[in-house]
Amino acid sequence: MTSRAILKGWPLGAGQRAGAAVPLPAPTPTPSPTLNALSVSNSTGTVGSALTSTISGATSGSTLSLTGAGAPGLSISGTTISGTPTTAGAVNIVETLAGATNSPRTTSGLIAIASNVIKALADGDSITKYSQAAGDGWDSYARLWKTAHPSVDYSVVAVGGSIIGTPGDAAGTNSLYGRLASNLALNPTHVSIFDGANDMIGYADAQSFVNALFALTDRYKQAGAKVIVGTVLPRTGQTGWNARRAQVNPLIRAAVGSRIDDVFDFDTSYMGQDGAENSTANYVDGLHPTAAGQAALLQVYQIPWNYLLGIPNEPLNFSFAPATNATANTDITSATYTVSGLHAGESRPYQAGSGAYVSKNGGAFTLAGTGSVINGDTLALRIRSSTTAAGQVNATLTVGTTSATFTVTTAGAGSRDWVPTDLGAKLAMWQKPETLGADTTAVNVWADQSGKGNDLTIDTAGSGTPKVVANAINSLKAVRFDPAQNAGLKPPTSLLTGRTSLATFFISRNTLDPNTANFGAPLGSWGTETGDYWIYTDGGVYSGYGTNTRRDNMNPPGTTTDWHQFMIQSAPNDWRISQDGTDFGNFSANTVSVGTAPKIGCSPGIGDYYDGYMAEIVDLNAAPTTTERQLVEGYLAWKFGLQANLPANHPYKSAKPTTSG
Repeated sequence: MTSRAILKGWPLGAGQRAGAAVPLPAPTPTPSPTLNALSVSNSTGTVGSALTSTISGATSGSTLSLTGAGAPGLSISGTTISGTPTTAGAVNIVETLAGATNSPRTTSGLIAIASNVIKALADGDSITKYSQAAGDGWDSYARLWKTAHPSVDYSVVAVGGSIIGTPGDAAGTNSLYGRLASNLALNPTHVSIFDGANDMIGYADAQSFVNALFALTDRYKQAGAKVIVGTVLPRTGQTGWNARRAQVNPLIRAAVGSRIDDVFDFDTSYMGQDGAENSTANYVDGLHPTAAGQAALLQVYQIPWNYLLGIPNEPLNFSFAPATNATANTDITSATYTVSGLHAGESRPYQAGSGAYVSKNGGAFTLAGTGSVINGDTLALRIRSSTTAAGQVNATLTVGTTSATFTVTTAGAGSRDWVPTDLGAKLAMWQKPETLGADTTAVNVWADQSGKGNDLTIDTAGSGTPKVVANAINSLKAVRFDPAQNAGLKPPTSLLTGRTSLATFFISRNTLDPNTANFGAPLGSWGTETGDYWIYTDGGVYSGYGTNTRRDNMNPPGTTTDWHQFMIQSAPNDWRISQDGTDFGNFSANTVSVGTAPKIGCSPGIGDYYDGYMAEIVDLNAAPTTTERQLVEGYLAWKFGLQANLPANHPYKSAKPTTSG
């Protein structure tokens, strides 16, 4: 019998007989599978940056592989692509399955790997253009950044005197539009723009200026570049400049995320504050930043620029003032450090060194503590002082790659507080409150403590006398100068003779700010240009101290009805005035010219008297060095309880100055 199935009950076909074998129908063949187009969850990547992407649409049992210029550095595991691409180009996925009608099937260009090559440029006016190599004396913030990042393809194309211009400006026109075509021909990936010094005030209003600025930056954005724009700096010589600037800069900041990618906000620096343009330490001529000013601009510029370019920021350099004359075997805490220099969204790890405790944002101190911080977080160190006299211990804090050391030194034999007589021959006159008489008594003589015999005596031109005020400041006495008493003091007429530079420090407080009348100054007729006011009815200081050109309308921070320490200095081409260690008036053009009859508490040039208090005077017969100035500032601040007013980076912010011997 043949191997055919005999099916019972199966109906017979034509010509078949009962009992005959019936053949089975041929089986229907299984159709061959068809491979479909694939898709991925992440379709972009950058050379050098890790990438992960999930494949969808693959047929069960198939094999997947990668091809294309962008594939090197990537691999597939299951349906997941991962790795770090090493070359730019497209990534294709090839799907292979035996028996499939269209195997192998390639889905092309699923992932685009972009080059990580940056082509950046900075355009603007002379503030951005400044080049030491071109004879400008020093480099701009942009060139300083370029020097620090030599591997980045970065061109500074700024030109002095440049303006925004108009879209029709031809090549060669000194405007941002005049350089637009040549700049776009460089195929920049990132562009920074800083404008305004030469044209902001010429527009009808703030909105018109930023509209013109953003119409230009739109051209770079349309070409695929990321764009960062700087806020406008203060300047002299333009009526209404700072008022217009105060309207323009918020509009620039508000455009981040829509018209521009980020902003380098110079308003966050002291260089961007109203009045900074008046200091020759900041601006050469009220417009162009000094070398120190450009360095300060760099600190602002580099944060968003680095972030935009994918370069991690590190915290700005920081320091801890040393603690000296500390008690032995005692926990000593540093001043608080506030993290700065990071971009929003960036964080950095911190680590306290061996033996050091660290506190974050006022929290508990942790030994060798670690963690992470963002801009605005605060950190403080604590360490136990040495058990021996004059012993030194150190605590180190590292934030990101930036470190600072807090040094604590215990008191030792011969260690003492620094005093003005430690200045030596440079100290010409020193009046201090400890030598004053009882409360309300007349001050006919305020004895000199310098050893030079330069006592202050009553000015016979007046009809009254200054008076002693007990417990005026930090439990110390002061001298009250009252215009109603026509009362002033005078040093010997020979005090200023032969001086080629000079400086005077003093502790004072006004009764009014601004004054209701044109009252005199604490120091009057110390120069040949008289007419000293402190404070004038407009709220400004007017001083001819040690010069032949009066300095007008200088505005000290805050109010002079609070106690402050002041310094006025006159040196060749360097006249300056400071409050609590910070200059608020600075002039590079200066001729030293001293008066022959200097006064304390009155201004003969205007025939009026000072309305306020003075607690101590330290007069130098030559301009101090930076170290000497800081020593006097630290001494006065700590003596009168004003140390909190000192700048954060002042060396005596957290401890008074000391010396040996």
